[in-house]
Amino acid sequence: MTSSIGLDIGGAHLKACLIRNDPFIKLSKVALFKTPIWESKNTLVSALEEIKKKWAMGKDVQINIAMTAEMTDCFIDRREGVRKLLSVIKNTFSYEKLKIYSTNGLKDINITFNNYKEIASSNWHATADTLSKIERNCFLIDIGSTTTDIIPIQFGKILSPTASTDFSRLQKGELVYLGVCRTSLSSIRRQLLFRSKMTNIIRENFASTADLFRLTKQLNPKYDLYPTFDGKSKTRLATRQRLARIIGLDIHDLTIEELNALAQQIKQIFVSEIVENLKKVSLQYNMSPRTPIIITGSGKFLAMEIQNQLKCQTKIYSDLFSDRVKIPRSKIDDVDCCATAFSLAISTYL
Repeated sequence: MTSSIGLDIGGAHLKACLIRNDPFIKLSKVALFKTPIWESKNTLVSALEEIKKKWAMGKDVQINIAMTAEMTDCFIDRREGVRKLLSVIKNTFSYEKLKIYSTNGLKDINITFNNYKEIASSNWHATADTLSKIERNCFLIDIGSTTTDIIPIQFGKILSPTASTDFSRLQKGELVYLGVCRTSLSSIRRQLLFRSKMTNIIRENFASTADLFRLTKQLNPKYDLYPTFDGKSKTRLATRQRLARIIGLDIHDLTIEELNALAQQIKQIFVSEIVENLKKVSLQYNMSPRTPIIITGSGKFLAMEIQNQLKCQTKIYSDLFSDRVKIPRSKIDDVDCCATAFSLAISTYL
């Protein structure tokens, strides 16, 4: 096999990665596509067609796919979502090239799935499965645009049951609906400390976590693909105005220093929620909270803050593959942003 493609089909984004083995294993392409499936399934079809036409896919390519888009509310339920997404995939690519990821490993796409839940929202497992072949004992923390996954790995095995669902993972703290772009700031905490007083938050979609991390200068603009909540620009001035609104003020009512302090406070709350869930997961599996942490996702820039709170060793996911696949320096951040797609592609060679 000289080429392998990984596709991670989410409701908001399609992430794709192409790895070639000619004459050595190297990352050829990695990309993030904006695909708001709730608006139109054609956004996904167009992105898949672009990959098919522009990525020079030869007959020897292997395509490995995982999905989370089946939970999008344009589908009646997850069963229908899985069925329709599989139909889109099959209509785009030839069957012999395709494998679909389940929590029991890669499967031939034309088999009959008795349990659709095996492949529904299994992308977290795909990333962890690849990592478990390299790191025997760790927590994988994948901080994305919308969610954070916390996955325990011990003795080279994923401890989370293969029958895990979004519901069970939410209960256990392994799935946290907290991301660095698409989460409403008003959902993070009902009160914030401002001018020495606890202040209620306005529970409207005035500002997102993309606004927050734009202000802290940590969010890479190329991963900030969705419009702002007010439909206005992403300048620092417009971003500050959105943040001020969540505490009932306008931008001229407070200083830049006060706004920056507010942003830092929210960021610490964000990090603390991830850390609290990590501790919850570690207790359930009797693992030390100081077990090494592997961080990936478009929010990997929070690695140092997490490390400082937990006082444990922290590594970045992409760094672990430097001796297995040649990754251009300019593509390292993209590999972490598209970690599941990369994992699916590189799994062909592990």
